[in-house]
Amino acid sequence: MYIENKENAESLEVLTPAHFLKGSSYTKFPEPGITHLREDRLSRWQRVTQMQQHFWKRWSSEYLSLLQERSKWRVETSNIKVGRIVLLKEDNVPPLRWQLGCIQEVIPGGDGVIRVAMVRTATGLIKRAVAKLAVLPIDSEIVGTLPLPTGGVCSEQIASA
Repeated sequence: MYIENKENAESLEVLTPAHFLKGSSYTKFPEPGITHLREDRLSRWQRVTQMQQHFWKRWSSEYLSLLQERSKWRVETSNIKVGRIVLLKEDNVPPLRWQLGCIQEVIPGGDGVIRVAMVRTATGLIKRAVAKLAVLPIDSEIVGTLPLPTGGVCSEQIASA
């Protein structure tokens, strides 16, 4: 399926999932945020852009959070442990930009449930609520024993040479 490019009516552009999620391709410059403006003061294009921005904000904050199963109240889970590898969740930052860290210390509450942890990141030690941490399903003991990639030529290419 093709759509016309509004800058040049003669060129055609392939319709991708980005057009539905973002309203345009990822190579276009984003429209300025206009969700705070009154509807009666907007042009037709600005109104469409505002509706798209409202949709994106609600979809990213409401629907995406439903995709992660919340078994917290149904299944007994163990507390977070020192040495676990985690991502530090940030609002308004895509998950691929979240900082990677390692739990250095845990701070239990009065009921013995750990709600705060000290996390070592590339920038230093950060105190963070456990609710704002995403534990990666990696055994940190195994990670320490894995050989690090050296880059360059594959070992199979060296053996066959």
